[in-house]
Order: sequence, then structure tokens, then C-alpha cells
Amino acid sequence: MMSPFLIDAMLVLALILSALMALLLVTKIDLLMMMVQNSSDVELWLTFPAIGLGMVFTYMSLSRILLGSSLGEMIFDVQLGTEEQQSRLSYSFLVMGRTFLSIVTGMVPLPLMSLALRKDYLGLLSGLRLFPRKK
Repeated sequence: MMSPFLIDAMLVLALILSALMALLLVTKIDLLMMMVQNSSDVELWLTFPAIGLGMVFTYMSLSRILLGSSLGEMIFDVQLGTEEQQSRLSYSFLVMGRTFLSIVTGMVPLPLMSLALRKDYLGLLSGLRLFPRKK
């Protein structure tokens, strides 16, 4: 079964790979040689998760702020917040807070728990719930 999470994960992976390719093209760095020569460099190895988490935060926040839902949520006719919430100035901050909370909790436990128990726990904690999109 496909879910918005899987579609968004594929899109984020494509963004991460695109950002990494652009970074390597601009800096003209041989990534494999750098990883072999600096295999014990902690900062080098922390760069990859930092780029990934940055892309997750950027994609999820911007798509939800600008469009009301991520592309995966759009396909499944789900939106973040009500129309009234989306029209408020505080909506952007609520979206970023929900995204940050999702990342801090590991992006998997709360969504899986929400799916299993049929309750939006991220929505309860952040004040911004998922709703079926009105057509």
C-alpha cells in the first residue's frame, strides 16, 4: 500500500541526491576519495544526515506552507490544517513546528503510532492536524 509518507520520502530522496550532486559539481570534490582519506572525520560523516534533514525540513515546510499539503498528501487528498488555520499568519510557524517535531522524534515512531492507532499524534502535539481535502 502506498502512502503519502512513501511518496514524500521518494521526493525528498531525489532532492537530497540533487543537492549532493550540485554540491559536488560546484566544489569539484571527489567524494569517494574524500571519504576514503577521511574515514574517521566525524564532521564529514555528519554532513550527509545534516543535508538530508535540511532537505526534509525544507520540502515538508515549504510545500505545506505554500500548497497546504505536501505532494504525497495532495495525491491522497489530505491537507494540513483547516482553511481557517491556513489563512492565519501563525500557520507557517505551526507547520515548521510540526515538521521540527516530526524530525526530532525520528520521523517514524509518531507517524507509525498514528497510523496504527488511527489518531494524528503529531497534530495533537503541534496544534495542526491532517484533514481530508475538500474538493
